[in-house]
Amino acid sequence: MQILQSTNWSASKWCDSEVTLDRFLGKSIFQVIEAADTDPGQSPAPELQMLDQRHEREAGLESLK
Repeated sequence: MQILQSTNWSASKWCDSEVTLDRFLGKSIFQVIEAADTDPGQSPAPELQMLDQRHEREAGLESLK
């Protein structure tokens, strides 16, 4: 599962439920912070690998390759 975290994503109870289910099922989760108004402190799972693209977008996209 890939999380493209935005303010709307963080406010969605459905998105939170999907992450909870995927964690229960043992699925891999990768978080990408895309929106400038997103607070990484609101991560649904702060222990997961995260890519913050708010400031270095081109470098972030390159690292995804």
